[in-house]
Amino acid sequence: MSESVIVALIAGLCAAIPSIYATYKQNKQNKRTNEKLDDNDLNNKAMQNSMMILLRSQIVSKCETYSKEGYLPDYARSCLTDLFAQYTALGGNHGVNVLVDETLKLSPIKEEKK
Repeated sequence: MSESVIVALIAGLCAAIPSIYATYKQNKQNKRTNEKLDDNDLNNKAMQNSMMILLRSQIVSKCETYSKEGYLPDYARSCLTDLFAQYTALGGNHGVNVLVDETLKLSPIKEEKK
């Protein structure tokens, strides 16, 4: 091989090495970023499930309380409606809608016992 061919090969390799290294570093960074995104997705899903469980607990508690009382004041009706709206927005159902519907049928005024 002639000396000029060897010099050209070495020059070509020297020019390509930074590009190859940059690609390697970028791929490594992309892998780390994807791992972090996967962790974030898991954490977000866990938070969403936790929030849905807390909302469901509050809804069931309010429904049971006001069903025993026999009436549902307007402020509690508004709160229950808001809780249920957020619960369904997160994907919750689990039959809670039946409980909420029954509770919303209650009178807003406590009837006096005679």
